[in-house]
Amino acid sequence: GVEDGDFLQSRGQSELQKLFGNAGMKLEDGAFQQVYRRATELSMLIEGGRRGVGIEVFRRAYNEFDDAKYAGKLPSWWISSKK
Repeated sequence: GVEDGDFLQSRGQSELQKLFGNAGMKLEDGAFQQVYRRATELSMLIEGGRRGVGIEVFRRAYNEFDDAKYAGKLPSWWISSKK
């Protein structure tokens, strides 16, 4: 079965991309990288310096991106590729 700790366990980028993709939350590689970078920042803030990203922290970063996108903009932490 699934336990609470499974959501906090650190997972690699490719594993998270596959897990979220299987759940219908697909992102292009560039967008995924930015959400993952934000999740890394959140992990450091939330978990007091812990390195690595868990499912729950990645979901939180993804929700920030998705909420901003729904409002017709990008999150403040987004790095635009346009020059």
